[in-house]
Amino acid sequence: MKRLMSFAGVILVHERPLGRLWMIVLLLCLQAASPHASGQVLQSGDGEQTCGEFSSIRLRPQDVRYSEPSPTHLKLMPARWASLRDSLAGYEKTGIPLVGLDGNRLVPTGGSDDAGLDYFVPRLASSLRLPLPVSLDIFLGGTLIGCFCLGSVGLLLLLKSPWIKYLAIFEILVLAILCLRVGDVYLIPAAAVLAVVPWVLYFSRKARPGRLIFLVLGLAGLGLGAANLLRTYSGTTVLLLCIPILGFYADAKPKGRIVMLASLTLGLLASSLYFRHVFSYRDAYLRSQQADYVETPRQHPMWHSIYIGLGFVSNPYVAGGYCDQVAVDKVRSVSPNAVFLSPEYDRILAEQVRQLVRHHPTLLLVNLAAKMGILQMLALLAGNFGLLAALRERKRWSLDLAFWIAIAFGALPGLLVVPIPKYLLGFIAMLVLYGLISLDYAIHQGAVQRLMRRFGRQEKILCAA
Repeated sequence: MKRLMSFAGVILVHERPLGRLWMIVLLLCLQAASPHASGQVLQSGDGEQTCGEFSSIRLRPQDVRYSEPSPTHLKLMPARWASLRDSLAGYEKTGIPLVGLDGNRLVPTGGSDDAGLDYFVPRLASSLRLPLPVSLDIFLGGTLIGCFCLGSVGLLLLLKSPWIKYLAIFEILVLAILCLRVGDVYLIPAAAVLAVVPWVLYFSRKARPGRLIFLVLGLAGLGLGAANLLRTYSGTTVLLLCIPILGFYADAKPKGRIVMLASLTLGLLASSLYFRHVFSYRDAYLRSQQADYVETPRQHPMWHSIYIGLGFVSNPYVAGGYCDQVAVDKVRSVSPNAVFLSPEYDRILAEQVRQLVRHHPTLLLVNLAAKMGILQMLALLAGNFGLLAALRERKRWSLDLAFWIAIAFGALPGLLVVPIPKYLLGFIAMLVLYGLISLDYAIHQGAVQRLMRRFGRQEKILCAA
């Protein structure tokens, strides 16, 4: 921290006012994060494991609900692995997706959190007669590789500078390795960004969009709908970029822009309606088999994540840090009979968050400042020189606006929950693309030549002196 402060001092002396303001904000955010970073590391007992990232709670193996680790090569949460096993058994018994078999009882799967794996992977395993772990690796790995290859082709067509194309290939490879290390459904946001954004930008430069462009945008909408099923809001991040791009940035006439937006929207709507039908058909089947069947709520546990996210910085109000058990214990203290991740469960935690913000606003501010500092560092690493190029060479306002809306939305999981890579791969991928496009635009506008002339003049002045 001392070295960072001394480096910042140099920048504050020599940088422009905007740079000074940014550095002050960054240092304040990192200072807010330092109490957490310097916290005490607790020793674990025999066989115990940490409850979660940034948590001081230790759990024994018998306390963990899903103790069997996933046998897949790509990382997968034990809870999702258990759900996949039930889904495969149920699909082989009934032939209906999202119906699980728990012992001898049919149960719904994919209820409250990212149901896409429970829909796609068991069908893949059953149709190809593959083991479930192999099917999971093929599905996630194939999705990532396919999306990244598709996006790389679009990006190489979009970029103009050969050097930036080489840089793009390198950065995409690094991003792909990061996604493979993170694994699980957390790689889906980055895959959606890489697969769709370069092509939307490329086709937006066409003054006369044809049928092929409308077809591609319709397929992109279908893909974004599937991405939302696999990882909640992963397709929404891309959609928030596509709407300003197609509506304001595209070179087509207003009629062409409207048709492009309609193609994308219809694809997304068709995908959403199809998966809604899948859930409805599943529920109707289970009602016909079980008189006491109650539909499971299909919602992402938002307030659960936000509540435990307030434990990112150590504090006495959300004791234990970022750990699911912290939220479970809080709900049990209010309503012992509340079902985990039910609407009642979510309402209780929403009220707890409101009470904490109302009575302890400093807790919220310190957490946001700490998370913002880490997000800024990740943004610098992902955007790197492209962020400087974006400041020096201003692009059309609609392009910058589209990217920053999507980047801000992609940063929300890190800001509201915890700023760790697995929650921010979409944010990182969007910044990588923005940095590459900004660098390519700056070079195309002659920024390198102007910089070389400027250094040449300074060198002549120094020699004359």
